[in-house]
Amino acid sequence: MRRGLWHRIVIHNVNPSDELVNEILRQDLGRGVQMKKWRVEKSVKYEATVMGCGNVPLPQRESVIVVDYEKQQPRRRQPVVKHLLDVAGVLDVCGRIFTMTTKEQFVEANVVFWQAKTPSCEHYHKKVTEVYMFVSGSGRVVLNGKERRILNGTVVLIPPMVKHYVVPDEFSTVEAWVVAVPSWDANDQFLTK
Repeated sequence: MRRGLWHRIVIHNVNPSDELVNEILRQDLGRGVQMKKWRVEKSVKYEATVMGCGNVPLPQRESVIVVDYEKQQPRRRQPVVKHLLDVAGVLDVCGRIFTMTTKEQFVEANVVFWQAKTPSCEHYHKKVTEVYMFVSGSGRVVLNGKERRILNGTVVLIPPMVKHYVVPDEFSTVEAWVVAVPSWDANDQFLTK
């Protein structure tokens, strides 16, 4: 019979609880650990002098706890393959967005195809870094009030907290692939005007 995983914890002067044992288990073994059950293996009471309390011996208690746990297997991610023609574009404050990958598919980053014929709204993100790879059109990108020219082949990396927007040239449609790290979140887009 295969024996399960177990871990021994020693705590002092605290009554053990599920929350405390779970917290210590995660600190000792890291994330991805699920506690199944725990039991007090032994509890010892004694008196000892505690620093800062004079020379008066105080009652102490040491509990040795055995925890049965299991390691959770990380969810295996699947590759994502999509063609731009398979994705419907959605109008956004920044232009038309074609979402190629979602936060649910890959939390660390996502990819969108972006089009704009008119100036996008100035905004910033608190957590997300965006990388724009412009593939057609021409215009200007404004980063914290400073304008830079963009053309086909221009790459712009925008760290968090940088106010930005794009102004396409007259009669031009600007198109770019945009990678957001971590995955873009609607709650992390803040309009400045």
